[in-house]
Amino acid sequence: MKMSETPTATFSPFWPLCLMALSLVIILGWQLNVGVQQYIASLRLVEQQVLIAQQAAQTESKLQSMMSDLLLLAKTDTEAQAIVAKYRIKLNADKPDTGVPRAPVLPAGDAITPTP
Repeated sequence: MKMSETPTATFSPFWPLCLMALSLVIILGWQLNVGVQQYIASLRLVEQQVLIAQQAAQTESKLQSMMSDLLLLAKTDTEAQAIVAKYRIKLNADKPDTGVPRAPVLPAGDAITPTP
């Protein structure tokens, strides 16, 4: 080899492109994993909200039943009359609907089908 000749290094773009592609695959895989986890969390949240709505409906019906029983008892009992007067409990059976539709309570897993 002569001193005047310098070896020329050839640069292959394979490894940098391979590393860039690998990093892109890792980032996209991570984003996909995060998206799936968020989707699963949202499904769990919806299930919890359905359960809470069912419990609220049950509590409301029990409370309405208890208040109607209290109003019936207030016709004959003075202590019940005092409670009804103190908390201003009234029977609103003759009250017209406010026009605000109530959200339906669906059991978990039921599909919502539009009504024609």
